[in-house]
Parts: sequence; structure tokens; C-alpha cells
Amino acid sequence: MRGPPAEGQTGGPGDGPPARNPAAQGLCVPGRLEWTVTFTELPETCRQSGSVTITLQTSEGRVTARLPADIWRRLEHAAKDHPQWVAVLRGSLARYRDGEIALTHPALSVTTPIPTPPAGAPTPPAPVAAEPTPPVARPILRLKKKGQNAG
Repeated sequence: MRGPPAEGQTGGPGDGPPARNPAAQGLCVPGRLEWTVTFTELPETCRQSGSVTITLQTSEGRVTARLPADIWRRLEHAAKDHPQWVAVLRGSLARYRDGEIALTHPALSVTTPIPTPPAGAPTPPAPVAAEPTPPVARPILRLKKKGQNAG
């Protein structure tokens, strides 16, 4: 008769409980896989009617996404007006073939740094507190007991 396997060894195919596979037991919950690409230079583009297709080279492959033209214009303005911008492209995977990653439902956000005054520049004066407004005088109202005359 055999005992349990020694530490570091595994038992045979019939030993121990079967491996649990949540997918096989219907325990999966719905989810969404998103890809995120961060970039700081304007990517290659291909303009089409009402949209712009961008291509970004990453270590995993070339990422392509089709953006609405107005979103692309916002990115161009940010790149022109702010030298240190960062863009984040997110989207669901449409296909992944031969090193090309195509995203569907892309969302693009652009972050620009908040300008800081140069060192040694005078700091703006603190805002002056406004004088408090005097309280408004209001009449005092009292309730009369039953049977009291007015006056």
C-alpha cells in the first residue's frame, strides 16, 4: 500500500482530488480586456473621411486604432501648445496577427503639465479677504396665546 507522495513529489494520475477549472464549472464572470498604450510623440497617421488611423510601435508589435478627426485635432493642438504632453490610448482588442495589434472602441486622453513659475519669479500676492457683511436685521415674530388682545 502506498502512502501520500513525499514532499516535492507529485502523486500519480489517480491520486488526490481532480484539478478545479472554474471555466469548466460555469463560474466565469463577464469581463473586458483593454489594451493601454502611452506615447509622447505624434504617431504615423492615415487620414480617411471623418477619421484618422494612427499607428504606434511597441515592444509587443504595431498598434493601430481609428480615431474620430476631432479627437485627433485635440491631440495635435496639445502637441503644438505643450512641449511635454502625454497621451494614453485605450481600446479593446480587435485582432492580433503577425505582430499587428488592432484596437476597437479606442479612447484617447491627453495630459499636459500644469505650468509652474520659474525659480526666483515673484509669487503672486495672496488674495485679500473681503470684509464680512453685517448681519441683516430681521423682525422678531412671536406667537400669542389664546385670549390675548393685540396691541
